[in-house]
Amino acid sequence: MSRFNMAEILEREMTISHSDFFRILPKALGKLRYQQQNNVITVFLDDGVEGEIVISLSKERIRKIGSLSLPVTDVTFLQENISEKKKTEFFKHFDRAYHRGGG
Repeated sequence: MSRFNMAEILEREMTISHSDFFRILPKALGKLRYQQQNNVITVFLDDGVEGEIVISLSKERIRKIGSLSLPVTDVTFLQENISEKKKTEFFKHFDRAYHRGGG
């Protein structure tokens, strides 16, 4: 049985390659301590006192739109023992690091 319940799982489809995801990861996590094992990253909020977030990456795939090929990765966030405030802070910083502008 999993130690996470459905309310603590967030899934996102990100248009990003694994190499770009891992290149940006240190900026996205800032000063948070984390461990990486293959495509799974465990992030410790306040050194684990405020809980942890486990980030899992799916296999990278390609989405074709006309002649354009884009890398796509499904990213799952398993959240345990995290206050709403800490969760909001984490995703605000994470999303800002991975945000891409265009125009």
